[in-house]
Amino acid sequence: MVTTWKDVENRYKSKGDYFRNYLTAENTPCGSNFRKFLEGFRLDHFANTHRMDSFEWFERLLLEPDEKQWQIYAFVHGLMHLDARRFAGAELTQKWLTALQKDFPEEIVELFQEIEGERLFGLFEPREQDADSLIKLFVAVGHETVRKGDAAGMRLGCSLCDTAEIRSKPEFEAVWNGYLRMNNLFQFMPYTFFVTTEGLAGRSYEGLRLKEAASQREAKPGDQVKPGKMFAI
Repeated sequence: MVTTWKDVENRYKSKGDYFRNYLTAENTPCGSNFRKFLEGFRLDHFANTHRMDSFEWFERLLLEPDEKQWQIYAFVHGLMHLDARRFAGAELTQKWLTALQKDFPEEIVELFQEIEGERLFGLFEPREQDADSLIKLFVAVGHETVRKGDAAGMRLGCSLCDTAEIRSKPEFEAVWNGYLRMNNLFQFMPYTFFVTTEGLAGRSYEGLRLKEAASQREAKPGDQVKPGKMFAI
């Protein structure tokens, strides 16, 4: 889990809003179901986790090293962004796919396209002050995956615009810290990919054998999340 120096300093003296909190359920398509999902997956004790910083998460993980629970919690946050209305029909889902192809290497796009059957899509694009969205979080999952609570069936991809001009702005640090914080959570999911525009321009992700790495992280057969209830979105 990645922590910044400000995460450490915040233990002793408040650093204010030094990271953008991109994990609030408010204003997400399924945000009204957040508590219901936590209760259904028996994660009531995670109810305030989205308000904590990365160092607090790190401390909690050391005290209770249950990575499976964190994976379920990340899965819930992925579900919050699914938007069946916004991406209903072939034309709208194609627009989603086109946007994904623009921001991610072909190898990652292929992993999203491997999902079979009926699918649900989501795209989180938080607007920044005096700027367009610098972050895009793509989510795709099959209906059956949601029903079973199978975290390995979800695909998440997050891209960050980090050009030299953007990085020079003082507010970028909070955006970067928020991006790292999202990565700290979603890394518990086997098919999660975080990229930056500068990394793509420099071909930093070529030759990483992403498919192989993701499959090695995938949950073993029969190791799906066991929810208290089944859900439909």
